[in-house]
Amino acid sequence: MSVREVVLDRDVRSPYRVSVDAILHQFVLGRTLSILALVLFDVAAVFVAAYAADPLWNRIPRLHVTPPSMPAVLMAAVLTVAVAGGLGLYGLRGTRRNRLRVMHAAFWVLFILALLLGVFATHVTSGSLLLMWLLAVIVFLSLRRAYDLMLDAFLGPGLDVRRVVLVGSAVECERVREMLPAATPGMRYKLLGVLSDTPLPRRWQELTGLPSLGALERFDDILEQHMPDEVVLADTDLVREYLEGIIFSCQRRHVTLKVAPPSDLAPERVAFLPGFSSPLFAVSGPPSRASQFVAKRAMDLLFASLMVVVAAPLLLAVALVVKLTSPGPVIYASERVGLGQRLFKCYKFRTMHANADVRQAELEELNEATGAIFKMTGDPRITRAGRTLRRFSLDELPQLFNVLKGDMSIVGPRPLSLRDNRLMEDWCKRRHVVLPGLTGLWQISGRSNLGFDDMVTLDFHYIDTWSLGTDIAIFFKTLGTVFSSRGAY
Repeated sequence: MSVREVVLDRDVRSPYRVSVDAILHQFVLGRTLSILALVLFDVAAVFVAAYAADPLWNRIPRLHVTPPSMPAVLMAAVLTVAVAGGLGLYGLRGTRRNRLRVMHAAFWVLFILALLLGVFATHVTSGSLLLMWLLAVIVFLSLRRAYDLMLDAFLGPGLDVRRVVLVGSAVECERVREMLPAATPGMRYKLLGVLSDTPLPRRWQELTGLPSLGALERFDDILEQHMPDEVVLADTDLVREYLEGIIFSCQRRHVTLKVAPPSDLAPERVAFLPGFSSPLFAVSGPPSRASQFVAKRAMDLLFASLMVVVAAPLLLAVALVVKLTSPGPVIYASERVGLGQRLFKCYKFRTMHANADVRQAELEELNEATGAIFKMTGDPRITRAGRTLRRFSLDELPQLFNVLKGDMSIVGPRPLSLRDNRLMEDWCKRRHVVLPGLTGLWQISGRSNLGFDDMVTLDFHYIDTWSLGTDIAIFFKTLGTVFSSRGAY
């Protein structure tokens, strides 16, 4: 049974920061060049169909093709690439060679050409359109077939080899090693080794060809050192206490994580992959698509831009109040932990006296919150104006500029300070797999009245069930919560 391509190695809402190591990584570099080549071939097919159809078909009596305008051709090329990408025709070899996907793409190319040429080139006849489409499909299929034949001839079948690390006991790793070749026809795996906290049998490496890579407590370091494409958990009982950290490390480093057999993970995060002699599951990130991430980012930019413009007088008024009521800077820029545990400067209107950070240590014993966060009723560091600003969340308005910069989103887990992040347990840090937000489920569910564990639970629920509709609902519910000042210190 054929297994569809499953892309589970990253959360598409989280911008992928390209590094030199990632670019030079063999698989990433090969995939990038492959996608660029296929895009160029698809664009070439559109241009050939538009401008070579006339001299080709005019040799046949009564056949004449009217070339469309350049804007129509450019738009057709862009949309053709979008359709091909949406149907997975820039995916791995087994996916892009799927004949059904190719036929779907050919149909949609015809629809796109008919739509665009009907709008931008009314002089193009239906006969011309049909001939151009026929030539486009022929060139489209021919170029792609030539490309695959060239890859097979020069690079061999190992181009799409997936580098895999197995995690578990010797017995379970051996079982998974035998089942992997049946996972995806046409796909090859290179097993890099085994991670295990239990001793491997004598002559293990000699018999299996799999070296021991180290202990599970060094999982993140080993992941960075070997840069695998996939990690397969062969024995969930062995890794139970490390499981949340393993998931977070794989998501942060864009590594696909597969689990065999089923574990205690939440059902919505586990996708079954058919085609194995024993069940194999893939641990997915939140259920989102690239198009939804683009829409979310567009919504962030739109909302943030509109709010900055509309609230400009309020921003100036608040800045003036802060300046006149207490000495110190108007904007407090603190380091916060964001996407992938990267640090960024988070902007707020200053609501505390200038020496607030210095006095933090002496107030720790008066902390009223549980967990890693600090909350204190009547905090003496807060200025009189600051209490009003905090009650209505006006102090957070400058974070709109963090949204415009791409450090934050309108909706997401709240960014925590370095102090809070240092005190968090590792299992809580999965909240860093998405962009932090101006508001989130915590803000509309009680704000400061909720404990730290409740906040983390709400963050995980948001991450695992995210949708654009959820973001919009949270945004508008936040307005009601802020105006009522419910749950604010």
